[in-house]
Amino acid sequence: MRIVVRALVYALAAHLVEIALWAGVFILCGEFQDFATAYYHSAVNYTSLGYGDLIMSPSWKLLGPLETANGMLLSAFPRP
Repeated sequence: MRIVVRALVYALAAHLVEIALWAGVFILCGEFQDFATAYYHSAVNYTSLGYGDLIMSPSWKLLGPLETANGMLLSAFPRP
């Protein structure tokens, strides 16, 4: 049980770091001024929720679907 819990905690930490990296990209692109908003938007994209309450500018809109595809690929669990 400890091994499974440890693996899940590591996976969660890796996903949170990945979301933070995407938030950093959004800040570097000038889409958001503060990290909290960028992180929220990144988490919504990464998990493919797509609330739509924060909209990116037309020149950077493609980053949203790219992050969603990234999140879906990294969240997939192999099936036997």
